[in-house]
Parts: sequence; C-alpha cells; structure tokens
Amino acid sequence: MLLDITRDILPLGKNSWFKVESRFDPLGESQHFPVREADALKRKFLLLKNHAKRTGDPDCPEDIKRAKRIQREIDLSASVLSLGEEEDTSYEWFLGIC
Repeated sequence: MLLDITRDILPLGKNSWFKVESRFDPLGESQHFPVREADALKRKFLLLKNHAKRTGDPDCPEDIKRAKRIQREIDLSASVLSLGEEEDTSYEWFLGIC
C-alpha cells in the first residue's frame, strides 16, 4: 500500500511526504494499521529502496524491486532534460533493476 501511494505521488520533498501520509493513514486505519507520520513513511520507503541484494541470491524481493523503480521514477521526475524531437523519450530502459 505504501509503495502504491508513493508511486502515485512521486514525493520529491517534505511536503510531498505529507501528501503520502494523508493518503496512507485513512487507508491504513481501515486495514487496522497504526497511524504513521510522514517521516516514518519516508524512512520505511528509504529502508526498502536502499536494501542491498543478498550475496549469492540472484532473486531480489518484489517490494525492494518496486521501491527501487519508484525511486528511479522520482529521480526522473526531478530531472530537467532537453530532448530533440527525433530522440527517443522512452525511459523504460532506465527502470530495469536487480
């Protein structure tokens, strides 16, 4: 649920994490999750996206893959690029992880 909301909002700064909080808390309460502050949600997301792949295990857990992809999308949304009309504007190649 946190990853879905984070993907929808793509939070860049502290105010954006308050938006994540405002969407997470009502949904979390309906599923009996405790109310969480924006900083706690951000820390949880950062914990997932900074998780290293285990040595000797070729498989990366799905939540970690998703968090890393979402972080790349956040990074891309913050970037300012100047692209010509003939250049490929597809960023799918950039989102491959693990």
